[in-house]
Amino acid sequence: MSRLLNSIVYGVLIAFTVTMFFLRLTTGSFEDAGARVDRWTGNAADDLKVVAAEAADQASVVAKDIADGPDNSDAYQ
Repeated sequence: MSRLLNSIVYGVLIAFTVTMFFLRLTTGSFEDAGARVDRWTGNAADDLKVVAAEAADQASVVAKDIADGPDNSDAYQ
């Protein structure tokens, strides 16, 4: 189990390092690269908030539908 965890941690660290060096080469400095990553993560957080709200709304609709009981239609019988 510890080998798997170590592999995951090292993989994330390597991916982060490679990404930062790539961004450093394209932007010219680590400061600009960090700012770019901050913008990406900020946008991802905003998008995730919207998706979570929509999922909660749909879950509420499904829960209400289940609570209402069967529709008594012949389509399911």
